[in-house]
Amino acid sequence: MVIPGRVFTETSANGANAAVVQANTALGDVVIVPVGSQDAARPLHNGDFDNNYLTSPSTGFYYVCGKSAASTNPRLYRVGFDAAGKMNAAPDAATLLLARAPAECSPITEFLNTGSVPAKEWLFVGVSTRCAGVPFGIPGGCVMSFDITIGMPANPRPFAAAAERNGVSGIIIDNVSTAAQASNIYFSNEGNGPCGDGITTGGCAVKLTQSGLQ
Repeated sequence: MVIPGRVFTETSANGANAAVVQANTALGDVVIVPVGSQDAARPLHNGDFDNNYLTSPSTGFYYVCGKSAASTNPRLYRVGFDAAGKMNAAPDAATLLLARAPAECSPITEFLNTGSVPAKEWLFVGVSTRCAGVPFGIPGGCVMSFDITIGMPANPRPFAAAAERNGVSGIIIDNVSTAAQASNIYFSNEGNGPCGDGITTGGCAVKLTQSGLQ
C-alpha cells in the first residue's frame, strides 16, 4: 500500500512478532510496529487508514488486524503518526479481540459514509472462525462492522455481524447515498457451500448493507 511519500506492508513472521512496516518510497527510514505474536500459517492482510489520516496524517490512525500477544487469536490494533506522518513505534495500548480462536482476518476496509445522518465512519473486517463479541454467537466465520466515527471502538461487540463461511475476502464499498440499495459492501466468502443460485457448492459473492450487514 502506498500513500504519497510512504509505503506500508504487513508481515506475519518478524522475529517474535507480527508487524506493520512503514518505509519511505526509497525503502529507507523504516519503522516496524509489532502487532502481537507471529502466525505465518494465518498471514496478516492490509489494514486501512481512517479519514483523519487522509486529510491530516498526524491526526489519523492506521487500523490493522494483528494477533494477541500470547496467542494467535486476532485482535484489532490502531497505530498513530507523528507530525511528519511517520508511524509511531508502538500501537495504542487498547486493542479489540476479533476472534476467540486462532483465525485469519480479511483485509480491513474503512469507509466514511456522509450520506447517513449523522455521518458514520465504518470499519469492516472478517475472521475465519469463532467471531468474538457477537452477542447472538457465530461459531464459524463472519464479517463485522465497527463504528469508528469517534475513534477506536470501546465496546467489544461489533455494531453488526453476519455469518460467512470461513470468513471473507477483501471488502469493496459501492457508494455514499441515502437511496435504497445504494450503500452496500461486497465480498466473497471463503468456504464452499450453496449460494442460493442453484449451484450446490462454491464460494459465494455477497452483498450486504453497510449500516446493518443485512
